[in-house]
Amino acid sequence: MKHLNLKLFAVLFAAVVMIASAGCKKEGPEGPQGPKGKDGIAGVAGKNGKDGKDGEKGDKGDKGDKGDKGDKGDTGNANVIATDWHYLNNKDNEELQYSLETQLVSTQVNYFDWYVKIDPNVKENIKENVVLVYLSVKNYIRLLPATVRETDSPFSNPVEISCYYYEYVDDVYLPFLFRSITGKITPSKLKDVLGKWQYRIVVIPPSKNKSTSKEAFEKELKELSYDEVCERYGIEK
Repeated sequence: MKHLNLKLFAVLFAAVVMIASAGCKKEGPEGPQGPKGKDGIAGVAGKNGKDGKDGEKGDKGDKGDKGDKGDKGDTGNANVIATDWHYLNNKDNEELQYSLETQLVSTQVNYFDWYVKIDPNVKENIKENVVLVYLSVKNYIRLLPATVRETDSPFSNPVEISCYYYEYVDDVYLPFLFRSITGKITPSKLKDVLGKWQYRIVVIPPSKNKSTSKEAFEKELKELSYDEVCERYGIEK
């Protein structure tokens, strides 16, 4: 019986030693990180919050400085009418004229009227606009009325030439009046002039400036040379 107790004690002691040894054993190194798991399902979006109240209106800013005045634009010419240069006795006009022999009842006269056909576009715009009639004599351009000296014409004396476009606006003819200042006009010499001298008509609408009357605007234009008028309105010379 005593021998059995010693054996049992040995077995229990061995068990205690094993348990103690197992409890004192150190942990091993940490293993590698495992793969990342899949993302979870997104949650339901939350409700929008209420808009905040508008802030108070700020004070009005100071008025800015006035900008510089822009440059004056070029004068437009959309409504300007300029005929071509025509000889006083061109074929189109000859068909509408009285013959020189019919008009001149004597060999010499103090004045002579010569009629040309009015361009329809010019006729329609004469009343309300400014009309400038130019005469070209030996490549020198004059604004009518003008006086042509004997040194620039076949006449032996100065001749004044006018164009009465306002008085004949409702007619199909446009009269040019040749008037001798001293002495008389010789028909044969006048006929030669009609085949060499040319005329041109320029029609310009009145100024849009309400403070400028048509009369003042016309006076301003007539003080300009032919070249200055062409340059201002972009007219081909």
